[in-house]
Amino acid sequence: MKKLFFLLLLATFASCSKNDIKMLTRYNLPQNIRIDIPSDSMIVIRSSSEFDNRFKGYTDELSKIDFNKYDLAYIQGASPTGIEDFNVQWNVDTTPYELSINIKNNITTQYQIWSLAYLIAKRKNNDVVASVVYDNAIDR
Repeated sequence: MKKLFFLLLLATFASCSKNDIKMLTRYNLPQNIRIDIPSDSMIVIRSSSEFDNRFKGYTDELSKIDFNKYDLAYIQGASPTGIEDFNVQWNVDTTPYELSINIKNNITTQYQIWSLAYLIAKRKNNDVVASVVYDNAIDR
């Protein structure tokens, strides 16, 4: 039993390296935030001026970001039905980084907008590509 526990513990730590944890941090957003970008499209914001321009009207509600240390990866979308859960997976071993979002829908409620943002440790090439899949969603 001790071996099984040890193996499970080892597998847990092996799945995320310390570098992955340090380089990506979820950034909290107010509910129902919308900015002027296409649905299901990722943008990477690299400066305070770009942040202020993109998030006009929301800046008082958002935490300050040290853009000398971080970039902000932001994506938003609209689900044709309610959202039950997000499954978010990052691959930071590629260039550009890859973000996969699988949204589990709840068909008991209707249309719901969503947004996600992550702080990424600043480096020369912090580009991100994203894919979004809506599970159990009606055709868009």
